[in-house]
Amino acid sequence: MEPQLLNRESDKTLPNVSEAIGADLGRMGNTLVTKFHVLMRISQIYDPKNVALQQFTQESLQAINAVIEREGTLSLRIVGNDLYLNDQRLRYSVEGFTSFKYLVTQLRKRLIGEVLFKGFMKDEVLKSFIYLLMSLEEEQEENAALLNGELVKRDIHTIEVTPLELSEGDEEAGTFRM
Repeated sequence: MEPQLLNRESDKTLPNVSEAIGADLGRMGNTLVTKFHVLMRISQIYDPKNVALQQFTQESLQAINAVIEREGTLSLRIVGNDLYLNDQRLRYSVEGFTSFKYLVTQLRKRLIGEVLFKGFMKDEVLKSFIYLLMSLEEEQEENAALLNGELVKRDIHTIEVTPLELSEGDEEAGTFRM
C-alpha cells in the first residue's frame, strides 16, 4: 500500500473520531450539569448528612471523576451565557435547559466564571465545595478569592475557582439571556 493512501484514509477517519469524542464529552457534561443542579438545590434544603444529599453527591462524583479520568481535569467555564466543559461548549436539550440555566445563573450571581477540578474528587470535598459556593453572597467581586481561601483553609487543593469576566454589555451578572 502507498503511504499516501493510508494518510488519506486516516485523514478521513480522524474527524469522525474527534466528533465522537466531542459528542461523548458533551453528553457527560450535560449529565454533570443536571447532577450539579440537583446537588446545589438540595444543599440549600438539607444538611450534609441527609440521605438524598449523599445519593446525589455520589452520582455527581461519578460524573466528575469520569470526566477527570478521561480528560485529566474538569473545567466548567462561563462565557457569556454559554457553559463550556474543558473548552467545549455544552449544548443543552429541552429537558436539560432548567439545569443549565440554574447552574449558569447561580455561578453568575456569585461572580464565579470557572470552576476547575484538578484531581479526583471525594465525597467530603465535593460537599464542602457545594456548601461554600452556595453560601457566597451574590454580586460580591471578591467571591472567587474568598471561596479559594476557604478551600485552602479546609486543605482542599483539587478545586479552584476564577472570577467571572463580565463584558461591557453585561449590566447584571445574574441575568441569563437567550
